[in-house]
Amino acid sequence: MDKDRLDQVFDMQRGLQKRIGTPESVVSGASLKQAQFKHADAEFEVLTWHKEFTLSLMMEAAELMDWMPWKHWSKQLGNKEFVEPYGATHVSEVHLEIVDCLHFLVNLSLLWGLTPQRMFEIYQEKNAINAARQESGKY
Repeated sequence: MDKDRLDQVFDMQRGLQKRIGTPESVVSGASLKQAQFKHADAEFEVLTWHKEFTLSLMMEAAELMDWMPWKHWSKQLGNKEFVEPYGATHVSEVHLEIVDCLHFLVNLSLLWGLTPQRMFEIYQEKNAINAARQESGKY
């Protein structure tokens, strides 16, 4: 049976992290399992990599924001050189930044033992909650 695309993304990201030199315990979720048994080194590893991946995600999200004209005093797209707003180059750069964000979301998922299947299940649950909130008009 073919893997679905989210499974493939996780496998590719795991491979990239191994090539980069990220510890196997991080990309396999083993450090989390060890930390649950209160191993100080594992707890430190989870904290360190959680911080690393979260800060990286935040920076990538800031780079994504920089492709939008959020500065009311400027006609440029953030700090970027002039490109045609909503043209092919602009859209391509936004897509790249979204994928950069995805890299670090997947890294966090690997660290915390969140599988593609479980991510999909949680997404479905949260999507239903959000839809119900909107339908109720109380959110």
